[in-house]
Amino acid sequence: MNRSRLLIFVVVGMLVTTAASAMQLYRYKDDNGKTVMAALIPPHLVSKGYDILNAQGRLVQRIPPALTEEQIRERDEAAEKKKQEELAAAKQAEEDQKLLKQYGTPDAVVSIMNRRLAEIDAVIVSRKAAIEASKNLITKSEEQAANIQRSGKKVGKRILDDIEMAKKEIAVSQSVIEQSQASYQQILSEFTVVVNRLEVLTGTKAKDFPIER
Repeated sequence: MNRSRLLIFVVVGMLVTTAASAMQLYRYKDDNGKTVMAALIPPHLVSKGYDILNAQGRLVQRIPPALTEEQIRERDEAAEKKKQEELAAAKQAEEDQKLLKQYGTPDAVVSIMNRRLAEIDAVIVSRKAAIEASKNLITKSEEQAANIQRSGKKVGKRILDDIEMAKKEIAVSQSVIEQSQASYQQILSEFTVVVNRLEVLTGTKAKDFPIER
């Protein structure tokens, strides 16, 4: 009989101990800013944050206050900014690998760029020569026309056509030169970006760059 009573006391004691250890308290600030510990939190204070304590009063978990609309907006903006930065970094890494695979070194880029620019320079030189030739033709034809007029004769259609054709050729050549000069600057600008990036990636400087014109 004494044994049974002892067993009951032990079981009851264990249950009481278990219940006590399972009990938790909440620590929060009330409407007046005073710290309160209780088994329940008023619903309207939950969003302000609180601490969860065990039966011994030790901190188990800290629940931060709910974010305000402004804080939510700032958080979302920061997350979006970080996402865009990561995407940009990934894209840059991909482009860097393409540059390394395509060119390898800054000098390789400079070599290709110089060939492209030399081709454009050749076009410009050719067109300038064509303009000079057309100007000479105009001068010669106009002198012929003047001599014919002084002799009292009518200037022939061929001479007038030659002058008109030469003027058109000059206009065309000038347009080609302007376009070529624009292409020159565009190529120089685009390749300069590539050269500078490869210098960073490879840690080597390109020779004879930047070029002087």
